[in-house]
Amino acid sequence: MNDETILYPNSHNLNQLDAPALSAKIARHSRCDLCDCRGLNPPDDVTLLLEGDTEAFQVRLREPPAEHPDYYPALCKCGHTSLYHGNQDHVAQEERIRRAKVAIRIDELLEVSYVAHARCDSIANLAAGQGEASRLQLCGPGRAEPA
Repeated sequence: MNDETILYPNSHNLNQLDAPALSAKIARHSRCDLCDCRGLNPPDDVTLLLEGDTEAFQVRLREPPAEHPDYYPALCKCGHTSLYHGNQDHVAQEERIRRAKVAIRIDELLEVSYVAHARCDSIANLAAGQGEASRLQLCGPGRAEPA
């Protein structure tokens, strides 16, 4: 097994994302054209880091562009490339931009959902230590805010 570290673009600004970063975002949230895969997920032997964190910066230093030109996911667990996950050549530029905006918005929502979920878990853990757990419900998809 050849472990590889790749990056996922962290920016939510369309104008700050280059073509490979946009392709990665589109592929992550687009069904595969060749199978029933619901979005590009890297193979199990690949470590995925959010671009912008310290460890991701170190990856860029260790792997110069000549060896790893785009740093982003290109192959899915399903065996198909990011090309078949919403990035085929026949897709018009306007449609690619629309798909990129949708992917960025999904990433924003998932980030907010994760932060809210972590906040509510912390509140529940704190209150549980104080005997107030019965007044709390964990947040997250389909869950209520703390009582």
